Amino acid sequence: MHAPERELIEKIQAGDREAFRALYEAHGPTLLRFLQRLLGDPSAAEDALQETLLRVHGARETLDPERPLRPYLLRVARNVGIAAIRRQAIRKTQPVEGIDPAADETSPPSAVVRDETLAQVQAALARVPAGHRAALLLRHDQGLTLRAVAEALGVSERTARNRLREATVHLARTLREQGYVSGGQA
Repeated sequence: MHAPERELIEKIQAGDREAFRALYEAHGPTLLRFLQRLLGDPSAAEDALQETLLRVHGARETLDPERPLRPYLLRVARNVGIAAIRRQAIRKTQPVEGIDPAADETSPPSAVVRDETLAQVQAALARVPAGHRAALLLRHDQGLTLRAVAEALGVSERTARNRLREATVHLARTLREQGYVSGGQA
């Protein structure tokens, strides 16, 4: 744990509003991107981010200054997101951030094919069960290690590995059924 993060946590525990604002500025965009991909709905993701921050603020006394903050925040966001999915049965997808078709130098037909393929992958990802989808997004979208994924999900590394495998198999099977991945085992 880096000293600045430890100090930030201690300030948050003491009720320092600027410290909580710093937490939001440092981690808010990551949490929002994760929730958008998990929920597939920008409005629901913003609501879930607010609920996540409220829960973290409400539990600030329980924050451990000796443990990394990011996995904890992602675990709270995941729990809030899963609860939102259960309440609202959200199954829509959100376009992947960072891909700007207007900035691409490819020809219009290539861009259309790419956009159609991306939409199919997003639809397939939305069909992966939420808990498994969260593991996949934490690992591949957020770049967390297996240990950090397990911590963020509140499960053992073995369970996290199994969820990643199941998510990958489910995603590959769905893409194969849609004709985007050729045969063979997933």
